[in-house]
Amino acid sequence: EYKLFKQNPIYTNEEVIYLENEYLKVLEEFGENANSADILLSLCHIQAFYLNKTQISIEGLQRILVMGNLKKDIIDLSKLELADVFLYVDNIWEAALLYAQVEKDNETNPIGHEAKLRKAKLAYYAGDFLWAQAQLDVLKASTSKLISNDAFELALLINENTALDTSSTAMQMYARADFLVYQDKTEEALVILDSLMNTFKNHSLTDDVIYKKGAIMMKNHDYIKAAE
Repeated sequence: EYKLFKQNPIYTNEEVIYLENEYLKVLEEFGENANSADILLSLCHIQAFYLNKTQISIEGLQRILVMGNLKKDIIDLSKLELADVFLYVDNIWEAALLYAQVEKDNETNPIGHEAKLRKAKLAYYAGDFLWAQAQLDVLKASTSKLISNDAFELALLINENTALDTSSTAMQMYARADFLVYQDKTEEALVILDSLMNTFKNHSLTDDVIYKKGAIMMKNHDYIKAAE
């Protein structure tokens, strides 16, 4: 049911609540333990990113991390998820610490590369483009094609739009809007993108801004405006 739900771009709040309740029933039946940790992990993701129950999600993820007999991959995935939720609620420091932990514990495998990618994205959101670029350049050689492609795409975005703009103000505005999209604050993001277009006419970011606005409208299920 969760996989089907994630593949559906249009959903109602009632569908999300139903799915949350199905997870809660399973956890009530089997309890919270090492065998059901992956169930709780998925529930925490739904609660944070679909229902805005961020504090409940954080508490659930923290309960996973103190369970005994956990597989290492569940520990690492729970830390990444917890970092994502901290980032979602603007707790950048805690998010950075958790990403760094997972990266350090998995330097030569894909989950460590994923942590490095998310840490680079955090730096990009914060406007630290040089540091983000350095991390992304390393990740371009990742054995995971998905991570490599994502790193290449973000590195290209940064490089193309900061090379000729020594102030990088426009890029900082774009990164800020991107962060707001991550936090589901799409209306605020659109205000920043419109301001960017008006302030920096004919900037190299113009096409990226238009594309980002289309993506926001897709996210908001406004397909007619998105197509325009």
